[in-house]
Amino acid sequence: MALNFPNSPSDGDTFLGGNGINYIWSDEDQAWQVYNDPASGVQVWSRDPANGELFPVYPGDDVGIKDSLGADAVTITGDGDIFATGKYQGGIDIESYPTLP
Repeated sequence: MALNFPNSPSDGDTFLGGNGINYIWSDEDQAWQVYNDPASGVQVWSRDPANGELFPVYPGDDVGIKDSLGADAVTITGDGDIFATGKYQGGIDIESYPTLP
């Protein structure tokens, strides 16, 4: 599913994506960032600002990625396994690849 963010946002503008995630525009970063509205009581992502990593709030949760048609495409399990479906069916064994220099 592609997200169609608003054009020309102002600092602090929020956008609810079709994926159910809220985003907030940051003029400082010139980017949309995942926004967790404290009033909603729903928080599914957390961000480590030191290294810019985004991760599920609940340790051990799987992360699913859908293709442009909304079908499951890739799942990263809480154990770190990666499974792909569709044209990558059969999975991708990252650990079988050689270490990069």
